[in-house]
Amino acid sequence: MEDGNVGLYLSKDSEYPGSNELINLMLDSTLSSPQTWFSYITQQYYECMIPLLSQILFNHYLNFYPCILFRLLVFFNPFHQQYTFINHAFAGLAGTLVLWLQFESQIVVLLVETWIGYVIIRFFDRHRGIIMALVSVCYLMLCEFEIIYLESWQRLRGIEMVLAMKLIALAVDVDSKEDLRWSYAICKSLILGFICLIISTCVSSGLREHSNNNKWIIAWLSALSFRFSHYFVCLTSEATSLASGYFNEPHEDNESLDWQHEVVKPSRIELPRSLVEVVIYWNMPIHWMLKKYIYQPSITGGKWFAVFATYFASALLHGLNFSLSAILLSIGVYAYIEHANSDDSRESDIS
Repeated sequence: MEDGNVGLYLSKDSEYPGSNELINLMLDSTLSSPQTWFSYITQQYYECMIPLLSQILFNHYLNFYPCILFRLLVFFNPFHQQYTFINHAFAGLAGTLVLWLQFESQIVVLLVETWIGYVIIRFFDRHRGIIMALVSVCYLMLCEFEIIYLESWQRLRGIEMVLAMKLIALAVDVDSKEDLRWSYAICKSLILGFICLIISTCVSSGLREHSNNNKWIIAWLSALSFRFSHYFVCLTSEATSLASGYFNEPHEDNESLDWQHEVVKPSRIELPRSLVEVVIYWNMPIHWMLKKYIYQPSITGGKWFAVFATYFASALLHGLNFSLSAILLSIGVYAYIEHANSDDSRESDIS
């Protein structure tokens, strides 16, 4: 796709195909017989899926070794409850190793903010949340516009944004004074992540080859590839969190640990009942963080003000990128309108 521009294929002179034509375009005549389909799937398996999975297992999943090592060190450390700084040291070393495997010398940018956040949380007595938020936003702005080359920043922006949100949430919280299921949860996230990666890379590229260069289908496949690559990243983060020993606190009526850390729900995004579900389940920890620390405290100014404040905070954390800010603003406005209309219709039904 030229210049990676989806809008290029949505020009005014392109005609949207009907449903029958769309099916015919998706099922090209070159794939009309079962033998051809079998040959095509076999080719995709050996030329795309096997090399892709081999590369991911060799490179990307090196991240799991430090996570599992950290889990074992904490589990077998007899003093981990009395001396929490030992856990912090293990976590810091494991996290630094994971970052080094991916970014090498570029991790200095991430480590600087991490140490700044640690100093603020450790040595400040009050207003840690506000100070951490201001420092994080200023640091993001410096990285966006000043101190980092664009190519390097494109790789680091997502990690930096997540790190900033984690530090802000931790600072605010500090201010406000069965292993089989564990393994199953990790394997489930990994398998779903692999499936999403194959759809994003092999399936979408294979269908694009048989799309007869139809602009609408190519645009749809590009969006499909983007969404499923996002699912792969989120599901991988679920697996690494669980491998490090993350768990939810048990409920009052259930003493067992809840080995679950959902980051994304692809089914709710692909088949949403409303746009609000897309906003919530696209990245659940980020949504939870923005809702708890931005939306709910600002709801006293009205729903519209709370929505705008949440959008503005999200845009700041995304580095004030114009394209992302425009998308976030449109999603926020549409979701608010949809929510307001649903409330009005509910009130009219009651009356």
